[in-house]
Amino acid sequence: MPSEKDFNNHVRSGISLAPMTTFGIGGSAGYFAELDSKEILEGLFKWSRKENVPVFAIGGGSNIVVADEGIEALVLKLSSNGSFGKIDFTVEDDKHIAVVGPAVPSAVLLRRTAEAGFSGLEFFAGIPGTVGGAVACDAGGRFGRISSALVGYEGFPYAFGKQDKGAYWLDKTRDAEDFLITEVVLKIEPAETAVVNTRIQEILDYRRKTQPEGVKSAGCIFQNPPDGPSAGELIDKAGLKGKRRGGAEVSTVHANYIINSSGATAFDVIGLALDIIEVVQEKTGVKLALKVDIWGESLEELISRRGYF
Repeated sequence: MPSEKDFNNHVRSGISLAPMTTFGIGGSAGYFAELDSKEILEGLFKWSRKENVPVFAIGGGSNIVVADEGIEALVLKLSSNGSFGKIDFTVEDDKHIAVVGPAVPSAVLLRRTAEAGFSGLEFFAGIPGTVGGAVACDAGGRFGRISSALVGYEGFPYAFGKQDKGAYWLDKTRDAEDFLITEVVLKIEPAETAVVNTRIQEILDYRRKTQPEGVKSAGCIFQNPPDGPSAGELIDKAGLKGKRRGGAEVSTVHANYIINSSGATAFDVIGLALDIIEVVQEKTGVKLALKVDIWGESLEELISRRGYF
C-alpha cells in the first residue's frame, strides 16, 4: 500500500483525459496518477484492490475512446523519466535486443534504433503512441506487427489480486491487454543506418498518401476481417466515406478512420461506428469488429443497446 504521503503526492482527482488522447474527446478520471516508480505502481494496484476501484492505463492515447462523462477509475500514466523511458541496446544469447520502457514513444524508439545501426522495427514508421501501448494492442499493419519482434515483456495484471507479488514476465501479445506493461524486450538486427532510414521513409511516404494527416482520430477504428477485403475497403464499398454523425466523420482519405472534424463527442464517434457496422453488414454480409478500447459505462451501454455485443 502506498503511504498517505505517496498517495497525495501522486494521485489527483478530476483530471481531464481528452488532451491525453489522439481523438481529443472524453471526460475526466476519478483518480489519475503519473508514475516513474514500480514500487509506487504496485502500491496503487494494492490500493485499487482494497477500494474496489478499476485500473486503466494511458500511454499515447491513440487507441481509446473515453466516455464524455469520464470514468470512475484510477487511470495510470507511466512517466518517460527513469526506467519507464529507457532504451538499451544489448546482446543476449548472441542475439541483439532492445530493452525498452513502455512510456517511450514509438517514433523515438524507431529513430534511436536506426541511429544505433539496427533494423527490425521499421513497421513503427508513422504509428503513434507508446511502446507499451503498441504491445497491448499488437500495433502494426501491412508492414509488420510488434508481435513479430517481441521477445517478451514485464507487466502488472490489471486484476491484481492478493496472490500477486509484483510484475510478471510474459511472451505473448494475446495476454498483453490484461497487463500494465512496465518493460518490453524486442529483437533487432544490425543494419546500416542509411538503409534503415530509406525503408522508414518509404513507409512514411505510403502512409501519407493513404491515410489522413493532421486530424484527430484513433487510427483505424475497426479490425480487418481475417479473410477478404479490408475494413476500409468494405466501408468504402458501402458508400460511407464522408458520412457524419455530429462532429464525427468517416475520413474521405481512408474509410477505416473516423475523425473528430468539429467538436465530436464520444457518443458521436461510437454512434457513427455502430452505424457503419450496420450498413456494412447489410450491404456486404460482413460484421466489422471495433479495434479501439472503449472507456466508460455509457459507451458500453450504447454499444449493447445497438446489439453489437
